[in-house]
Amino acid sequence: MKPWLLAAAVTTAAAAATAHAEPHAGSVSLQMRYEDQTTASDTGTVLGMSGFQVGLGARITDRWYAGATGELALGMNMGTDSDSFVTSLRAGGEARYIFHRGEAASLDEDGNVIATHPRLDYVGVRAGAQSVDGARGAFGEVELGGNAWLGNTTQLGLFFNIGINAEPPGAYGEPPPPEPPVTLAPAPEPPSMPSYVISPYFTFGAELAFG
Repeated sequence: MKPWLLAAAVTTAAAAATAHAEPHAGSVSLQMRYEDQTTASDTGTVLGMSGFQVGLGARITDRWYAGATGELALGMNMGTDSDSFVTSLRAGGEARYIFHRGEAASLDEDGNVIATHPRLDYVGVRAGAQSVDGARGAFGEVELGGNAWLGNTTQLGLFFNIGINAEPPGAYGEPPPPEPPVTLAPAPEPPSMPSYVISPYFTFGAELAFG
């Protein structure tokens, strides 16, 4: 084969592989995630909320993705009297928009580039129902992430999100009892408890996706 024909064939094959790796409308995607979350609840900071999430959806267009997710997270509330253990379950829907496409590089131990991969960066939103140790509530979050294509159907990436939970007071555990006031005056009436409290959180993690 003539050199220029070989070069053209290699270039065409590389372009085809890259084009196949790019997301396209109608493709189905399965995502598996590991994440670490920190929540500021009404009874204290909940640390070490390590979670596993599974998502399934499809690309509506070349840039828009919509799907559903399920999540299990475990953590410890450091603000309660006994540092109570917390279990969180979530189910919801999400949407993502790809705002940038580029390249990611694989490096050897000396920092030399050994391969490049197509990369996409996205912003997303997710919302749904939540249960914290049986207390039912809701959540909503915004996300920033990026995935690199390791093959025609496999992606690996990182993400970061911030969000809020809305759940009944004390969902993450009861706070320690307050110190009794040193006074001879009549004790004031306790304030009425709200039906729901807002707990902000942030999360970072890694994603493995297929499709």
